[in-house]
Amino acid sequence: MLKAAVTNFLSCRLVGISRKVASIQSDHCKNSAGTVEIAQKKCNLSTMIPFLKTAIPILLLWCCSCKNGASDTSASDKVNLDSTAGATTTANADSAANETSKKLVLIELVAKLQNADKVLLVSHDYRSPMVPPKPDDDDASPGKAPSPPKSYNIVVNGQPNKDIIHETINLNPDAISNLSSILSKPPGNSIQDRARCFEPHHAIMMEKGGTITSYLDICFTCHGMRSSADIPFSAEDFDKPKWDALYDFIKQQGIKYEL
Repeated sequence: MLKAAVTNFLSCRLVGISRKVASIQSDHCKNSAGTVEIAQKKCNLSTMIPFLKTAIPILLLWCCSCKNGASDTSASDKVNLDSTAGATTTANADSAANETSKKLVLIELVAKLQNADKVLLVSHDYRSPMVPPKPDDDDASPGKAPSPPKSYNIVVNGQPNKDIIHETINLNPDAISNLSSILSKPPGNSIQDRARCFEPHHAIMMEKGGTITSYLDICFTCHGMRSSADIPFSAEDFDKPKWDALYDFIKQQGIKYEL
């Protein structure tokens, strides 16, 4: 808008100057030798001074405006490029940190397996927390207080919950080594479909000093998993080949319930 206004203003003033020059030219005359002489009437240059006083500051302002606009555009482009590069760098750093964190979790899990006094494979019953518990002896005789509801936690007071466990296998060193290899293998790019049921019936328990210190509770139906608080391990660390390998391993150890 500023450029258009300045252009219009300058055009009008230049037209005025052209008319003055034409007027001066009309006052020329030719002498007897055929040469051209300027008439006594000369252009009064003082009439151009107001125009110059007005035009020069506007021209300077216009140049500065164009220069600042170019600088602003360049600076804006630089900011956008810097922001894009910064976002890419941050995303790459977050991805690398996430991969490093997963590797550390796998290393810690293998260390727990190798250092445990016992590593147990168990199969067990499960009741969803959404289903209200009920006493075990519904047909209790009149006057007899019913038994408290059964706990479906796989570990109670640091021990395997024998009320819900069907099978228990104490793994030998070779089996522990094989299990460590399966669990520590980084997941690939294959996607494992998962349902939302989460009804686990198999678990891996690590015992130290006569107490269950760590565990993984596994649902092969929905390919879900939960772990004790000391192991930040989840189903996100598994792909389809890893799930298949773990399933085959547990079955080979002699577990039959819910497989």
